[in-house]
Amino acid sequence: MRDLSLQQLGKLADELMPLLQTSCLAAPQAQLSSHQRDQHRPPHRRGEQQQHQADYSALPTGLRPFHPDQRQQVCRAHLYFGAEARTCKPWCRWPKKTTNLQLEPSSRRASPERPGN
Repeated sequence: MRDLSLQQLGKLADELMPLLQTSCLAAPQAQLSSHQRDQHRPPHRRGEQQQHQADYSALPTGLRPFHPDQRQQVCRAHLYFGAEARTCKPWCRWPKKTTNLQLEPSSRRASPERPGN
């Protein structure tokens, strides 16, 4: 190849270009990161996704929901201490709550009041 002139090298490159583009498309696609996936979404969905990611990052990994619309059903005190919990949130659905629990104010923004708590 060292004997080729500049013209011949250009012609060879022109012949190889279609092959190069085809082989790149046929190659297996790498997994996209969540950031790269979000860039391919419509803008209104991207904003919603970023909001959910911000909500998720505030929670410890073990307490994160499986789905963005899923809400926590049991308060953190009952998750960590079970029946031995000394504090509880008004929205907690722990069965058989003891009467000596100290109810803490809800930290949820729009938490509906549940009867019986």
